[in-house]
Amino acid sequence: MLSRVAESIFWFSRYLERTENTVRFLAVQFNLEIELSSQMSDQWAPLIKTICSEELFYKHYSSPTKENIIQFLTFDENNPNSILATLNAARENARIVRERIPQDCWQYINKLYLDVQQFSTNQSKDYLAFFDMIKQSYYQISGVLYNTLPYSEEFHFFNLGKQLERANQITRLLDTKFYYLLDKDSFVGNHIDLIQWTAVLHSLSAVEVYRRTFGTPEPANIASFLLLDSQFPRSLRYCIIDAQASLHKITGNDLRSFVKQVEKTMGRLRANLDYIEIDEIFSFGLHNYIDRIQQRINTICNNVKSTFFEQDLQAKPELSVSKVALTT
Repeated sequence: MLSRVAESIFWFSRYLERTENTVRFLAVQFNLEIELSSQMSDQWAPLIKTICSEELFYKHYSSPTKENIIQFLTFDENNPNSILATLNAARENARIVRERIPQDCWQYINKLYLDVQQFSTNQSKDYLAFFDMIKQSYYQISGVLYNTLPYSEEFHFFNLGKQLERANQITRLLDTKFYYLLDKDSFVGNHIDLIQWTAVLHSLSAVEVYRRTFGTPEPANIASFLLLDSQFPRSLRYCIIDAQASLHKITGNDLRSFVKQVEKTMGRLRANLDYIEIDEIFSFGLHNYIDRIQQRINTICNNVKSTFFEQDLQAKPELSVSKVALTT
């Protein structure tokens, strides 16, 4: 496979996953607002930290009001991580590799982009219905890819991008929410505290599975479940396990060893998540641990780029979409 084809598939997957994660976080926030009413007037502000850059937001908006944040995260062209921007980037990368992905996949992603564009021009906006439409389209696109794309290099580059992007979004959500919730001493132990922690689980569709394992939402258990569970598809550890499997399918090297630097970096992160316990993470400091994990994920993504995507750089044409780094 040409490296430029692999790169476009990788970024198509990442941008699609980033779009869906933004929708998830916003949808949960809308429902949380209904439950909490006026008790949490500043609940929208943490979304900026979770999804994008505070510096970029305040460059274009004076205050983190609900209306400003929604506009910034949905349709603002100045924000490369807005829903419209990431969906456009996913569509452009899919267009470049149309001959390598199922036709239905291209039709679904193209229709979704046009629907989002149309919604952005509506005077009256039902955001919950809008978010549900995007999630349903995401499931259609993913379902087509995972059920019709051969398990070849195309599939594994798609899966690698998806899992690395999802892992990054999980750590962002946890870091931001734990900082915000644990800083609010007046909420600890009351009904607001319970609703907020449940919202963290709702953001990752983890409520039912978590309750079967732990029962009542508690910070340490939530962190353990979303960071270290090996079976839940939206836990950090699961994402890294699956990403490592696809990486070694691409390289053809044994899963228990490494030949390339990216395999070594991925293996070290996988080993850390396999053997660390939540008490050790809290002793080290949750923020510090997550920050280190994010640095390792960034390193892996840089290694993926240098290993697979720079081989025929001279022959690669300019793309009409920029590649936004994980750290944005």
